[in-house]
Order: sequence, then structure tokens, then C-alpha cells
Amino acid sequence: MGTTRKVLKQVACVVEGTARVYSAPTFRIPFTSFTINSEFDMIADDSIEGVAQQDLPNQGVKKVEGQLAGIVDVSTIAPILEAAFGAVDTGAYSLPTTENTKTLSICAKDEVKTYKYAGCAIKGIRFSSDTNGRLTYEADVVAYTETRDDEAFPTINTEKGTRLVHHHASGTGYMRIGDQADALAAGDNQGLSRVEFGFEWGFESEHDNTGQTTLIPLSRGNPASFSFSISRHAADTWHAARDAATKLQAELYYYVSATASLKIQIPNFILSEVKVSDDDVAKVDCVAAVGRNGIATSYTNASMAFVTPIKATLDNS
Repeated sequence: MGTTRKVLKQVACVVEGTARVYSAPTFRIPFTSFTINSEFDMIADDSIEGVAQQDLPNQGVKKVEGQLAGIVDVSTIAPILEAAFGAVDTGAYSLPTTENTKTLSICAKDEVKTYKYAGCAIKGIRFSSDTNGRLTYEADVVAYTETRDDEAFPTINTEKGTRLVHHHASGTGYMRIGDQADALAAGDNQGLSRVEFGFEWGFESEHDNTGQTTLIPLSRGNPASFSFSISRHAADTWHAARDAATKLQAELYYYVSATASLKIQIPNFILSEVKVSDDDVAKVDCVAAVGRNGIATSYTNASMAFVTPIKATLDNS
């Protein structure tokens, strides 16, 4: 009889000092799903030679991609945010207006091998939280190279910190949505049962005749997304905002302490969908169309003085 055992896989990452050059990761990631893997496309033999069976296919191009999903904590989310957003300045993560050049080195180890991924670009990332739940993320990743060896797992300098949950956006924290007439304040506090937000970069695996490995992934357009559910349908506010295409702004502040918080700002959006649910206690499900907040220093919403569609501010000091 075989022995039943649990395979204790672990994952770590770090932002690369030089893009696509592997650096030993120093952040251990508390992941819920890790599916980054290499595989080859197969080129089928479609020829006909008087027999019913096909010959073996040829090995095509190699792709290294998958998903990294996890629970947001204020310590190990830092490299994920930096790579996903593409720019960071003392805890403030913003989307560059041109391209994202940030890449990760990721290391995963199971009971057989150590897997090293260099030049990992985040194609897109989605964050979500709902009542009685944690703030979580799902990141789609495309890597430049993969190697497998027998080296030990790298030395970890940063372990997980305080984890954020939906109800941390209450009290000192909050979830605010309002028009752009003035800065958001306590009067704009909303009771939200669910929020989802994120953005894409459009990184994809690309190949040419120089080999089976991927070319350097390039970032393309950068659409952002935002949706939320009002916990109780008590007013026509959201339908009216949709009908009038009212320009709105949002701020989601997950606050545990002065040294453990995450603020998300979405400065410029309109509502594209508003639906009342058929629950006994009806909710209002809203989907936003998110745009940039101007160009250079000309802001659509002057209350949030940055131009990109979404910004995150992390405090883990």
C-alpha cells in the first residue's frame, strides 16, 4: 500500500532588478491557486498516406503562463501590486500612462523540483471582497523563461502580514462612492456587500522563427474595471446616475491600523449597468465603465490628482 501524504508546495516572488533576469525571490506568497506551468503547442500531422492513423505531431512553441491567486495581506501583496500596476512611489501604486516594464521572478517548489520563472508579467489582475469574506486577488501571469533544478527554496525575508477582510472597510475604513462635484467624505459612505476591481495589460505569449520560446511580452492597452453591489435597494440613486451618465468617483479603504491598510481610488467612471436583484432583501448590482482621469495635469476629477484609472496606496510600515 502507498503512503498518503500532503505535498507542501510553496511559492515566493520578488520584483526583478533587471527585467527578465531571475532574482532569488524573498517574499513568501500565501497563495490559494498557482497554475503557472510550461507546455508546448503540438503541430498535428494532417497528411494522408493511405492509412487510417496519424503520425506523431511535431513539438511547437513553448508557453509559460498560468494564474497566481491569493489572499491579500499588507506585507506580501507589495511585489504583486508593484508588478501589476507598474509604478510605485513610497507605497502609492499607479498605472503608468505608457507601458508597464515591471516583471517578477517567481519560485515554486514541490516535493520533486524547484521551478524558477523569470520575466513574469502580470497580464491582468482582479481584486474582490464580499460580506464575511477576505480581500482576494487573481493574477494572470505570462513568463519569459522557466527552469527546473534541485536547488533549495530561496531565503525568505518577508512572510505574510495582516490579512484584509471586507469589514475592515468600516469604522476608520470605509467604502465611498459619489459624484465628482467635490472630494469624497463621510456623507458618501456606502454599504456594499461586494466589490470587484482590477485592470488588464494585454501581455501575451508571442513567437517567431528564432526558436520555440516566447518573445519578450509587451504591454498594450490598459482597461480597468469596477463593479459593486449596494447591500439594500432603498433608493433610485443608482438608476438615476446610470440614466444621466453621471461621472462618479470611488474610494475603498481597508483599514486595520495605521501600519496595516490598503486604499483603492477610482477617480472617473460612469455606471453602464444597474440591476436590482431578486433576493428577498434586494440588492443593487452595478457595473462601471472606468476611464482615465485626464491627461498630464489636466484632471477630469480634480479631487483625485492623478490621471490613471485606478490607484492603490499600501501602508505596511
